[in-house]
Amino acid sequence: MRRLVSLMLCVIMILSCCIVQTSAVAEVNLKPYIARTLVVNEVEMGKTENRASGLITSYNLDLSVSGSTLNIRAGTYCIPDVVKCGFKNLVVQRRLATSATWSDYYDYGNLYNETYGASITTTLVVPSGYQYRLSCKHYAKKSLLVTQSIANTSNVVGV
Repeated sequence: MRRLVSLMLCVIMILSCCIVQTSAVAEVNLKPYIARTLVVNEVEMGKTENRASGLITSYNLDLSVSGSTLNIRAGTYCIPDVVKCGFKNLVVQRRLATSATWSDYYDYGNLYNETYGASITTTLVVPSGYQYRLSCKHYAKKSLLVTQSIANTSNVVGV
């Protein structure tokens, strides 16, 4: 009986050594794949703001007032190679003149064109007694991993 138990333990030890060795070989083969996955996840999580530079050639945000109407003009202009150009989170913000905190008043969301230029010219009727500004990220995409975004805030106007 002891001999049988002893023989079984030897077989288990030999098999466990083989399994550990096989796992080590498989781990070596997976390392490059895991490294690539981490890079993709880093981009998807937004840890890197500018993946490329030079995609956006010029941009502007301008806010003016006429009575109780805001005149909004914004533009993002890119190199011809891009497949998406526009704005991320284009938001009109407001605050009381006595306050230091801005709050979102009107959200245009994400606005894109599938060309190398995007612009918006619009008006928005707003209540008086506030200061207003425009905020967004100018955005360009050349491919899945080649994008650029630039945060921008317009001038402040009072109504």
